[in-house]
Amino acid sequence: MAGMGDRASTPALLVTLVGLCSGACAPEGAGTNVAPGTDLLSALPSACAKGVFATDHHRFEHIGVSVARMLCAPVGLELPTIVTLDSNSGAAVDFGQLADADRAAFHGWHASFEPGFRKTLEMEPDEAREAYVWFYVDESDAPEKEWLIGEPSAAAATAALRENRMRAAAAAVAKKLHAVPGVDVATDVLGPEEYGIPVVRVRAKLAELEQIGAWPEVWRIDPVPTKFTPQSDTYYFTTQEWLLDYYHGYDGTGRTVALYEGAYPDSWANLPGAVAGSCSDWFGVQKKCHCATGTKNEHPRWVAGVVRRSTGILGMANEASTIAANHLGGCQPNGPDSFSSALNWATSNGAQVIVSTDLITPGTGLDFFFDYKASVSPYPVIVGVAGNDSNFNVGSHHRNGLVTGGAIESPSGNQDRSAATTDPTKSWRNPTGTAGFEVPHVAAISEDVTTAGYAAGTVKADLGGTSAAAPQVGGVAASLHEANPDIRNWPEVMVPGLMVSADEDLDGTPLNLHDDWDDRDGAGLLNAYNALLVLQSTSKVHGNNVPARAGHDYHVISPYSTPAQTFWAEEYVARVPAGLELRVAALLQTRPTCPQSPGSGSCTADPYPTFALFVYDGSTLVRVALNSSSNYQYISHFNTSGTQKDLKIKIFLGYWNGLSQTTFGVAWDSW
Repeated sequence: MAGMGDRASTPALLVTLVGLCSGACAPEGAGTNVAPGTDLLSALPSACAKGVFATDHHRFEHIGVSVARMLCAPVGLELPTIVTLDSNSGAAVDFGQLADADRAAFHGWHASFEPGFRKTLEMEPDEAREAYVWFYVDESDAPEKEWLIGEPSAAAATAALRENRMRAAAAAVAKKLHAVPGVDVATDVLGPEEYGIPVVRVRAKLAELEQIGAWPEVWRIDPVPTKFTPQSDTYYFTTQEWLLDYYHGYDGTGRTVALYEGAYPDSWANLPGAVAGSCSDWFGVQKKCHCATGTKNEHPRWVAGVVRRSTGILGMANEASTIAANHLGGCQPNGPDSFSSALNWATSNGAQVIVSTDLITPGTGLDFFFDYKASVSPYPVIVGVAGNDSNFNVGSHHRNGLVTGGAIESPSGNQDRSAATTDPTKSWRNPTGTAGFEVPHVAAISEDVTTAGYAAGTVKADLGGTSAAAPQVGGVAASLHEANPDIRNWPEVMVPGLMVSADEDLDGTPLNLHDDWDDRDGAGLLNAYNALLVLQSTSKVHGNNVPARAGHDYHVISPYSTPAQTFWAEEYVARVPAGLELRVAALLQTRPTCPQSPGSGSCTADPYPTFALFVYDGSTLVRVALNSSSNYQYISHFNTSGTQKDLKIKIFLGYWNGLSQTTFGVAWDSW
């Protein structure tokens, strides 16, 4: 992510760039036709024949280098060419080589540390601190996701094999850790149940952690957070979810939504009528909670009441099973710790959607826990909160899930979608406008929400905060799973599907990953009914499809099917009537741990493939998104031509970043 200091220098650089190019550009990661070290002014005239079409900025955190990436204006449907220049000197550089150097630095002088954690340790080198030690698990022979989904028995066997390997790897790492003086291993890595996540929790000082970080089987070392901030405040309903239930009969039946919170074992698992104060059976009906004892609190019941409304056709997923997983208190001894164990417990108890209403402490790496769970069976949809701090430093940073921001309905309370506005007290993240991972992905109503109360038969009339917004997204996801079971195992398409269907812009500017505007509402206000049109089974298409106003697709993708610097084989055709807006989004899933040989040559600090999303009118490129700090791309394009257009959507793979394969989802909407 670009540092704040880059903001001042970048605009001047871009002014110099536009309109100066002649000759030909070279692809990203493959070297350029401009010799490294060449001055900016002498380099650009020979770099781009038709000028610069789009710009991107990227910060390589571990080597301290910021770059500007220019997409040369293309000629027809040729492969895009990208020139990468050092933001400070203007010299031509190679993005792929810098990525390799950044990866080596992360595993070298950083000793696989999250940089902020290392700085903290250096300030007090003699202070022992708790840390998560991520390790590699060999998954080189793992079958493709598409095959696994079609073979349930094989999927179960593969999951069992994965857990056995993980437990064996954890035991080997733990044994090695025990042999290091001064290291306290705080994990029972031989627990009787599923291990869950490739992490061992330890307590050690800087010197010991540096030694551990240099081991080839160690991927990264993150701090264990000391505080979580449960979100709570107030909301209404302009999300259109009632259309799913009332007109279409999709109310989340047969779906399980897990609420992931800290120290709140109470669960409103059996609305209506569940009694307060216990997770024990109630009249023979089991209420699932991760921990049967501990602090009781109203927050999870209120949040559960948003996911699963207790009265009539008012809610997000009326018939979804709602379970609560609390990650504090250490109720389950197996697994890396209670945080990982609670998350693993949720999926083991059938959770297909996980709503996390704790604000993850920035820099702790706990988002990787969620990203990992989304990338392995049963592939749950992850929904997190942006937070209620009214600043750009959003805690939740889910790459394989959705981060939800806040919205306010019309002042008159008439639930008019067009009158909704951004909630000014809710958080967002886009530090430099033109660079960095931008969240939230979507927004939902975050003030004055009426939901089930803490005690049986009561109502909470003014629930709010992103704790009220995120479960709306989770409840809609559960209903969409019911509407189209084929997408149940594909969170990669749920994310872009919900983004492109969020049609109401709250802050006056469509989401743009390359401007200087902080898009506090992400792609816009959640629209459940639009999401159904985009993600229903009949909207699933393959490339070169009959033109469609809404559609989606998802696949496994690898360097063999789509090498770096090439297009994905399929082109998608979106029909856009005159005067309407086309919204396109795609997500390439990140892999928190690389499934290949360990060491600095294979896995980055944040392994996701860089890619770009292109929209063509015939052979003319009209829009592009190529934010290299994100694993999602989003495009908004208004058809102002006066005639209906059939536009092509193409996915360009930039740099694989050490991954052997990934999965992707793409969706569009033009209503």
